[in-house]
Amino acid sequence: MDKNFYARNRNTLYETIPDGAIFLVFSGQPSHKSADEDFRFFANRNFVYLTGIDEPDCVLMARRVRGVINEAMYIRDHDEETEKWHGRRILADEAAQCSNIADIALRSKFDADFSKLAIDTYYDKVYLCIEGNHGQEKTDQNNIFRLDVVGKKHPNLKVCNAFAQIASQRMIKSPEELEAIKKATSITHEGIVAMMKACKHAKSEMDLFAEFMYVIHRNGAVESAFKPIISCGDNNFYLHYDTPKDTLKDGALCLVDVGARVEHCSVDISRVFPRSGRFSEKQRILYEIALDINNEVTKIIEKGMLFHDINELNRKLTYPRLKSAGVLKDISELDKYVWHRCSHHIGFDVHDVGTYEMPISEGMFFSMDMGLYVREWGIGMRIEDDVLMTDNGLLNMSQAIPRTIEDIEMTMNL
Repeated sequence: MDKNFYARNRNTLYETIPDGAIFLVFSGQPSHKSADEDFRFFANRNFVYLTGIDEPDCVLMARRVRGVINEAMYIRDHDEETEKWHGRRILADEAAQCSNIADIALRSKFDADFSKLAIDTYYDKVYLCIEGNHGQEKTDQNNIFRLDVVGKKHPNLKVCNAFAQIASQRMIKSPEELEAIKKATSITHEGIVAMMKACKHAKSEMDLFAEFMYVIHRNGAVESAFKPIISCGDNNFYLHYDTPKDTLKDGALCLVDVGARVEHCSVDISRVFPRSGRFSEKQRILYEIALDINNEVTKIIEKGMLFHDINELNRKLTYPRLKSAGVLKDISELDKYVWHRCSHHIGFDVHDVGTYEMPISEGMFFSMDMGLYVREWGIGMRIEDDVLMTDNGLLNMSQAIPRTIEDIEMTMNL
């Protein structure tokens, strides 16, 4: 992303920060794995959205003084011995170039700088970025700072939460984000086609996983947008199955729920295809139902609708089709076969932040996910596309990835 993208994001946020307030957001710390090993670091997405920096133990601090915003970013101090093992840390001029923040300071100065501001009677509020719904309260730097520093040392400061404001900004995609999303979709398209072409001769789910990750790595990414879900047969009934180790079963469907990430922007796309290269009669029946509903709901969605409306429409259309196919007899049975909602925001996080109470607006990017899980037939599937609400209506960004029975079978048998 261009540095002006991050500056615009900050300036939009700063418009909501009043005089006499300090704003802080922390990038986070690596999570410990085992012995002397940590998990690969993944920076707080709100911090990245505002700065473009993807490094541990950094802080963005801004304050409004008589209408003027002063901002600074604190980056890790140089540590030759540590860098010897773990790699070079970002330099001040690099951080400034990436973020468009002129004042770059060292992390070792932050505590003293904040304390000096906190005891100044001009400031009476501190805005933090607190997510309270994902079980990370005890490890999130933003929440730890609220409890251990503001709460215990500076009770004169009223704690306010900027999370809702940042989330509302992230819901509406910028031109830069849309360009990155297009690239991520193209890479995901390539990876899904590679799995389709390899499927008839592959032996295991891991073989398909390897095909997808090869495409991801070849396009310059260390990892995918999320842990790929690549399953076959009965494993399709585990929605977040992420251990692709079983053999591919003849006569079964393979389900792939995957996505690439480009410039911090993720996509989330699902396809199913037959291990043999040809759909069986029952697989065809359910696949056509799922595809028809996906297409029909996508055509109906328009600006001003609520996500709740999409999910209810999906259920309304599904029941008569499953009844006609002989899967169920009464609408009370529907939950047995339709397990999840069909839409979620996508962006810097795969299941991105944002409200589902706000009407669908231009610039929103979200999933259109039709799932059917019929254990009696041994068939679990979902067709998930990523869609963008534009001025001219809904645009299916992943439409070109093979999704009809004819296109899937042709791709697999080339």
